[in-house]
Amino acid sequence: SDRQNDYSAADFNFTDIGLENGKTYTVTVTGYVDSDVTVPTDAQVVLSTVDSYTWLSNVNFVAGEAFTLTKEFTVDTSADSKLRVQSNGEGATV
Repeated sequence: SDRQNDYSAADFNFTDIGLENGKTYTVTVTGYVDSDVTVPTDAQVVLSTVDSYTWLSNVNFVAGEAFTLTKEFTVDTSADSKLRVQSNGEGATV
């Protein structure tokens, strides 16, 4: 709650969640936006890698609805160490 920045996010270290370098995984994140939240136009939730800032999946936020982000990717620890669930700039306050 009380988000102000698109990068105010939840980070998941590859090692903490058991992801190994060179292996391919399908990542799925499910969340929910409360029905009383004001969602700005074009606001999206984003699954990304932290260090290379690569967006893996993004979908629109909708007040009162669940969202699901899904992406298959190969872990490359020379480029990244974490996954992040955040928003785009328009969704910074969601």
